[in-house]
Amino acid sequence: MSNKNKKYYWLSNDFYQNSKIQKLRKSAAGDTCVIIYQKLLLLALKTDGVLRFENIENSFGKELALITDEYTENIKITLNFLADKGLIKKIDNRILQIIDIENFKG
Repeated sequence: MSNKNKKYYWLSNDFYQNSKIQKLRKSAAGDTCVIIYQKLLLLALKTDGVLRFENIENSFGKELALITDEYTENIKITLNFLADKGLIKKIDNRILQIIDIENFKG
């Protein structure tokens, strides 16, 4: 069986040593937020770092909660932190850009 069509993804060796990730982990529900961030990274790998609101739910936060199987409030907390620390960029009400997605591609 050939592996030539498979893609491999990874986190950098220092993902958990990154000061932004360390700060997130130490916040309320921090471990959950880091897992949410990792789920968003995995989703964004398929779309070159772009997450789009597709009106499955009545808000982007609720839609991401559905897709990631996480609570809406935890999604909101995570998105606020990620935006504040420059890890995501809100393009408009329908599009989020994950910054540095290329660092997670193999």
